[in-house]
Amino acid sequence: MIAFLKGTLSLKTPTWVELDVNGVGYGLTVPLSTFDRLPVIGEAVTLHTYLHVREEQLSLFGFYAPSEREMFMLLLSVSGIGPKTASAFLSALREKDIHESILQGDVKRLSSVPGIGKKTAERLILELRDKMKKRISTHLPDSKGSEKNQALIEDAISALHVLGYTLSEARKSVQDALSTGTPETLEILIRAALNLLLKK
Repeated sequence: MIAFLKGTLSLKTPTWVELDVNGVGYGLTVPLSTFDRLPVIGEAVTLHTYLHVREEQLSLFGFYAPSEREMFMLLLSVSGIGPKTASAFLSALREKDIHESILQGDVKRLSSVPGIGKKTAERLILELRDKMKKRISTHLPDSKGSEKNQALIEDAISALHVLGYTLSEARKSVQDALSTGTPETLEILIRAALNLLLKK
């Protein structure tokens, strides 16, 4: 599995980007939520990835934050939702809005996504509501609000995931580590989260 790619952004459009990773060009489909946060062409960026395999076709999807990829994969777990539709969700609605709409049973809001009808929206709510209750999102209102803190949180979660922990384990430990305040550096946050994981 390709967990993430770190390289130089060589091309970007609202739905497609290309990364130069040590001389190898990777093409990735991205939602608007990721496109809006990309740097200018020529700068370095890390994208968290999902490889979709279908018959003989391989499609690589890229996400700016690990939580975006997690939401994408949760949407894919619903019958009738493919990668194109899951990506459309992250383009039409903010991650926090998808989370809240499913928890609140907001069929109208979910149905506003292109290609999603009432029945599909109801199925999303039915199949994902319990999973959303357990999910701790870094984009929920009670999380640390500044862009700087969000980047710190996402980088810490990504680092723990690379170390072998699941996204849910990494996210919960980081959230618990933040309960006493935001650490000054990424290293301090990762160490605090690791200490919590090692105590289990």
